Amino acid sequence: MASLPIPASALRSQLNGFSLRNANTNIYADGSSHTLNTTILGQSVTITVTPVRYDFGYGDGTSKTTSTPGGPLKDDGFETPTTTGHVYKETGKYSITLTTHYAGTFSVNGGPAQTIPGTATVNSTPMPLQIWRTKHYQVQAACTPGSTAPGCVPPGG
Repeated sequence: MASLPIPASALRSQLNGFSLRNANTNIYADGSSHTLNTTILGQSVTITVTPVRYDFGYGDGTSKTTSTPGGPLKDDGFETPTTTGHVYKETGKYSITLTTHYAGTFSVNGGPAQTIPGTATVNSTPMPLQIWRTKHYQVQAACTPGSTAPGCVPPGG
């Protein structure tokens, strides 16, 4: 039996792999429809698959199912909850998972589209995510060359 592979949705995060503890973490998929073409018994067959459900696993024991892939926000997103996002309560390294469920149609030789019963599920490559904590300091003066005051020393410096 032959099969046509459906490309997996790619996982994305608003800040490219990191976020902050107790902040909104915008995680989303690049969910889109795909057209697959093949020839069966000399007949041209076009299959179109469209995402209908996304199962996000956040790596901390929680998950969410939604009909939307989500998307990027205009700012960093820490203050903005999203339908596909999550708030992490602990710092650490997490592995985010995604399963996309596709509905499909097919047509033969350019004829009318016909529904394919059921759905196909495609697992995406897991995405690593680091959750950091923040520290707040109040400083009285501007940083000067050689200063070791909080906020004046560059990371790793």
